[in-house]
Formats: sequence, C-alpha cells, structure tokens
Amino acid sequence: MKYSKKIVLFNLTVALILMMILSHNVLADKLPQERLLPLLIDDADLLINEEEHILNNRLDSISENYYTDVVIVTNYSLDGKTATEYADDFFDYNGYGFHSTRDGILFLLSMEYSDWAFSTHGSGIQTFTDAGQAFIMDQFLEDLGNENYSKAFNYFIDLCEAFLEQASKGEPYDRHNLHYFSLNNISDNKDEKIIENTTKDTL
Repeated sequence: MKYSKKIVLFNLTVALILMMILSHNVLADKLPQERLLPLLIDDADLLINEEEHILNNRLDSISENYYTDVVIVTNYSLDGKTATEYADDFFDYNGYGFHSTRDGILFLLSMEYSDWAFSTHGSGIQTFTDAGQAFIMDQFLEDLGNENYSKAFNYFIDLCEAFLEQASKGEPYDRHNLHYFSLNNISDNKDEKIIENTTKDTL
C-alpha cells in the first residue's frame, strides 16, 4: 500500500513538472522576438509631438549604445492590474529588451491614480537595483508632480545613461556607492556637478 502511494505521488510530481515546462514553453512562444513599439509610448498624451520626437531619439540612442532598452510608457488606466504587473506585461508582450535575456528597463506612469512603476529585465536587474530605482525616482519625482513631463523624462534618460555607464565599468550603482553618483559623463552637464544622494540613509 505504501509502495502504491509512493508511485502515485511520484507520478503526480512528474505530471506537475511537465505542466510547468509546457506552460513556460507556451508563454515563451507567445512573446514577440522583436520590438513591436517605439521606446516612448505616450498614451496619456502628456507631451507635444516635438517633445515625443526628441525623447524617442534619445531613448533609441542610449538603448543602442548600451544594448539595453530604456522605455517610457504613460497611460490613463492600469486595466485592473497593479502598476508593476502592467509594466512587466507591457515590456514582455511588446518585445522590448536586447539579446535573449531581454536586457532593459521600463518606467510606467499611469495618470488615473498617479501610479508609477519600474520593470527591469536581464542585465537591467543588476544595473538598476531596488536602491538605484528608489534613487532615480527621487531625482525626478518633483518634476513629475509639477507636470513638467518633458523635463522629467529627459532627466530620467540622463539618469539611466549614468547608471548604464557605471554598470559598464563592472560596478553598478547600489546602496554602497550611490553617494558617489555623478552626472559627469552626461554631455549636458559640463559643470561636473555631483548630486548628493539625499536618500542614502533610508535606502
């Protein structure tokens, strides 16, 4: 009797493993292999056409330079999802990300309830750590709150470029080194201003 129960338990375990493998393969088949949309999606209509054009060009440039998609998405509603769920699904099902590891970061701003979220993938997970994401958000949150959307998104791109540059040196920004954060390498900041990490004590 005990032997029969062990066989049944083993068969159930094998069946569950096979179901997980099959479901993973089906999901992978549904994900597009190439990017389907631009790197800036302004469905909330926060930007004028010229601003969208400039931002898209900047996003294309930084993404190609570092082989990491940097994406900005605005919308009105999350369609019943959390901000993080929406951001993750938007990244996955629209083919964003470089290489088979889908390297990238997406910033989502949803206007209905002022929700926002980051979604990181592949090498983007190491480049933009939880502490790094909190730091980035702290830097341009005021501009978002003041509805200076173009300024905020351009600054977000600056920050992403600085983080990607630091990661390319083999030591991504994180809790231990965010107080050294600098926009020195960004061409628009010639004064080599060091931005103090005002949130380092709370990260």
